[in-house]
Amino acid sequence: MSFDEYRKRVRFTLSDDDGDLRFRAFDIADAPECHGAAEILRQSLLGRSIAEVDTTEIACIPCSGEAQCVRAAADVIAEFQASFASRR
Repeated sequence: MSFDEYRKRVRFTLSDDDGDLRFRAFDIADAPECHGAAEILRQSLLGRSIAEVDTTEIACIPCSGEAQCVRAAADVIAEFQASFASRR
């Protein structure tokens, strides 16, 4: 699967209930080879402010596949950070 195909499979929900955009859900859909990495990402991201996420660390999460999924997740998150979050 290509990097762009993994980008299309990154799914998450953000909420600003407390005035700060926080992850409420996260998944890498239809990528069973990335189940372990998706679970680590879920545990790491849920409840966290998108502005607090270090995408360099996200990209280093181990994956049983070629790790394109975690790099794609980091890329998508960085895109949302640039659009919706100011880093503190």
